Amino acid sequence: MGREPLELLEELLRVTLEMHGEVLAGSLDHLPEYLTARQHLIDALGPLLQELGDADRSQALALLQEIVKKDEEVRHRVEELLKRELASLKEGQKTVQAMRAFRESLGDSASSRFIEGEG
Repeated sequence: MGREPLELLEELLRVTLEMHGEVLAGSLDHLPEYLTARQHLIDALGPLLQELGDADRSQALALLQEIVKKDEEVRHRVEELLKRELASLKEGQKTVQAMRAFRESLGDSASSRFIEGEG
């Protein structure tokens, strides 16, 4: 027999908390795995939530509220990390462009000096 809805919700919360901890620590390394695991749990939960009684619905709602809260925190942190990474990439691009321009300016003068010295 399959797992119970509350058991699946607790597993979803556990995965969410693991993802939350890693993302808040600044790591996105395992984010795809967490998202895949969460999607499988959500897919399994869909039809089962209809079967919950009133008492279990209240507990399920509390778990879902906690999950949504953590998801919002993760989303904000991922946005911060991606903005930082984009800024870093832009800075790196500027550095590469400056180095390229410098090398090209050296290349022009170096080759003309070489020609003058050889000529």
